[in-house]
Amino acid sequence: MTDPPSEPQPRFFADRCLGKGSVTKLRALGWSIVRIADVFPDDAQDVTDEEWIAHGSSEGLALLTKDKAIRYQPSFREAGTPVFALSGGSIGLDEMVERFEAGRRKIWAAATAHERQFWMVYAGGRVERKA
Repeated sequence: MTDPPSEPQPRFFADRCLGKGSVTKLRALGWSIVRIADVFPDDAQDVTDEEWIAHGSSEGLALLTKDKAIRYQPSFREAGTPVFALSGGSIGLDEMVERFEAGRRKIWAAATAHERQFWMVYAGGRVERKA
């Protein structure tokens, strides 16, 4: 007997504010993530929100960030991809990874829907749509 086909794994584009360490740890947990610094030169130091959001959206990648204000930017409203932002911008690396991983099921389901939505990711696996 063969296993039923699994859902396609979503691909994500990580904002610079999440740092290299969190992306490395999430990748080790099975997440498919492109770091902003993998695409833009100079560790993406001079990349605007408009640029990275447009790039991720054009590639069909769901976006990961700590910047909750992105949902108010025109670039988000024009993008056709979901954004997942961590609540509490001053959390550490391990907490960032823990929040994304705890909310994985809901995040991955929303990411594969490919709809422009803004999601907040809280402690304990809580993920809520905000826009």
